[in-house]
Amino acid sequence: MIAFKKIRAPASRAQGLQGLVSASAKLPPEKTLEEAGLKDSSSIWAVVRRSVIARTDCAFALLRADGTVFAWGDARSGGDCSHLKEELREVEALQSTQSAFAALRRDGSVVAWGHGSQPWDCEQLRNVKAIQATSCAFAGLRRDGTVVTWGSRGHGGDSEVVQPELQNVKDIQATSAAFAALLDNGRVITWGDEMSGGDSSQQQRELHSVQCLQANDKAFAALRSDGQVVVWGDYLHGGLEPFDQLPKDACQIQASGCAFCALRQDQTVASFGQFWDGVDMKWFQQRVTNDRPVHVTAIQSSAAAFAALLEDGSVLAWGEEDWGGDCSAVQEQLQHVRSIQATFNCFAALREDGSVVTWGDPDEEQLREELADVEQLQASLGAFAALRGDGSVATWGSASAGGDSSQVQEQLKNVEAIQANKTAFAAILGDGSVVTWGNAASGGDSSALQDFEAAAGRRAHFPLGACPLAEGT
Repeated sequence: MIAFKKIRAPASRAQGLQGLVSASAKLPPEKTLEEAGLKDSSSIWAVVRRSVIARTDCAFALLRADGTVFAWGDARSGGDCSHLKEELREVEALQSTQSAFAALRRDGSVVAWGHGSQPWDCEQLRNVKAIQATSCAFAGLRRDGTVVTWGSRGHGGDSEVVQPELQNVKDIQATSAAFAALLDNGRVITWGDEMSGGDSSQQQRELHSVQCLQANDKAFAALRSDGQVVVWGDYLHGGLEPFDQLPKDACQIQASGCAFCALRQDQTVASFGQFWDGVDMKWFQQRVTNDRPVHVTAIQSSAAAFAALLEDGSVLAWGEEDWGGDCSAVQEQLQHVRSIQATFNCFAALREDGSVVTWGDPDEEQLREELADVEQLQASLGAFAALRGDGSVATWGSASAGGDSSQVQEQLKNVEAIQANKTAFAAILGDGSVVTWGNAASGGDSSALQDFEAAAGRRAHFPLGACPLAEGT
């Protein structure tokens, strides 16, 4: 008889086997296949988990398929978790602020490290089922619907004032410095920096029957069951739009870094919010009205511009021209687009045929022929990385932000996914190994991970591909 644990042992090391399921149920790991009621010709499926990478501003953390974690990069940004090796086991998910990580374990406990990551009371970090984060604080949603917070008090780490109201919470959203909790009864409770959405006292009368929440950097938007949208937070981010001017027939709300869009029942769009430099989002509404109705499916933003992916696969851009707000030069090419990524000052659109179109301030002329058969795009603050169908990677942009991957090109084969932080990239290969490049101090140097894996006797290669940060960057 074949026992599940005998199958699990070799498979879990290579593939992260999480369990076996039949057509009717999950198979108990302590039983043989016969004891689980399977017969000849029965079909079973393996549930596997792949390794994933999380990031802070200047560090990466690898969550392996076996539930262990390793971090590298700037130690002040969570790049060192070596002192937590024994605790970082059976991890199911990672969350991060700008400079710290929090790991959610299978038993509901939480392990945190990095700058400002220490909780006020470690005993409260039990029975957690999900973690949300602002730029400097965490909020854990417990299985009983209560909430525990820790981190910077001014960024939502202190929820003492609203703790009595944080009961029966079903979802938490976060801006850069405030949290909003959606309760089972449709009410919303907020805390954190008032200017970032932490104070919703003036909107509480309208905050009922809420179905979902969205957040941008400094404001929240709530969608009620009757289609009414309610916003609060910073004015320049759409948080103080007059209530009588907000959509009353919305079916979906979307957020970018500093604005909101609401999709109405008729599939037209309403937008509200402003850029930090005063460029008014209502320009987009005017353009839509003057040209044609549009159905927006996704929005991406640079530092001072927006790009909207429309339902028909075309793209509209608006905002500061030097930051990608004008795509007129490539408008004819922006057809059949399936996703958009952005750096600090430019955009890249991935088309259905695997080609890439860029505008703003990119430098990809030399890569024109290489940017074909692309399946995934990622962006740091100053560079792009394109994962091609054959598992190879092409990069362009600022070398100090990961735009030069020439030192690791021989290792960038059979790549399955790419992650980026502000100035570095990390790629997961098919065998579970990791290749990094970009700013060494921000995680572009993964030699510490390589040394650890070698000492542990793991079959993996983690080449060093670091490009030092240029002076003055």
